[in-house]
Amino acid sequence: MENKINYPFILMIILVTSIVWLTGFYVFGRPAGDNVMTNSNSDSLVLSSAHSDRTNKFKALHLIDPNTNKQYLEMYDENGNLLYKADYTDALNLPDNTSVKIYWSPTGKYFYFLNYVGFNSQLNIYETSTGLEKAIIPNITLGQLPVWTEEDTAFFQTSHNEFTNRPWGTGSGTGISSIDLSTLKITEQNSATSTEDYYIDTDLCVNEVICTLRITKRYVENEEDWSDYENQNAIKTERIL
Repeated sequence: MENKINYPFILMIILVTSIVWLTGFYVFGRPAGDNVMTNSNSDSLVLSSAHSDRTNKFKALHLIDPNTNKQYLEMYDENGNLLYKADYTDALNLPDNTSVKIYWSPTGKYFYFLNYVGFNSQLNIYETSTGLEKAIIPNITLGQLPVWTEEDTAFFQTSHNEFTNRPWGTGSGTGISSIDLSTLKITEQNSATSTEDYYIDTDLCVNEVICTLRITKRYVENEEDWSDYENQNAIKTERIL
C-alpha cells in the first residue's frame, strides 16, 4: 500500500504551532516570559493605558495584574526598545477608578505624576531613562502640576497647613517652591503668611503641561479680612512675576 504524505495536515500543524508561539511571545505588545521584577506571572498583566511624551521619544505602558492588584510601568525608547520594567504599586496611590496620568518634563528627561493624599496632592518625579526615583514632594496644592522653567528645574505650589483661615478650597495658605533635580535642592521661593498667599497663575497656559511660570500674590491688610464677604475689595491680588 502506497504511503502518502498528508501535506494539508502538516501545514495546519505548522500554522497552529506558529500562532501559539507568537501568542506566547507577545502579550499586549510586550515580550512574554521577561518577567516584571518580582512578578512571577507576567502573562497575567493587563494593559491599562499608554502614554507618550510630547516629542514621542518615550512611551510608557501602565499594566495591572488583576490577580494581585500590582501596578507596573514599562518604558520604551523612540525605537521601541524596552528600557526597563518596574513595580510602581506603592507609588501609584490613586483613588478607585482614577486613571493614571503620566507627564513629562519639556524634553522628556523626567516623568512625573500626582498622587492624592488627603486634601492635597503628592508629586512623584522619576528619571525617564532609568526609572529611578528623583523626588517625592508632599503637600502640593490639590491637582496643581509643576511648571518647568528649565529641564532640571520645576516650580510647584504647596499648601501651608499652618494657615487655615482662607475662605476657599481646603482653607490653607499657599506658597511657591522650586526643586533643582540635578542637586535635589528644594528652595522656598514665596512663603505663605497669615495675610499673604502665592500661587501659580495658569490663565495664560497653553495647556496643563505647557505653561510659562507666572506668580501672583493674593493678600489682605488684616487677617480677619479673608472672611470679610461684605467687602469685595478686602482680598487683593498683585502679579509679582
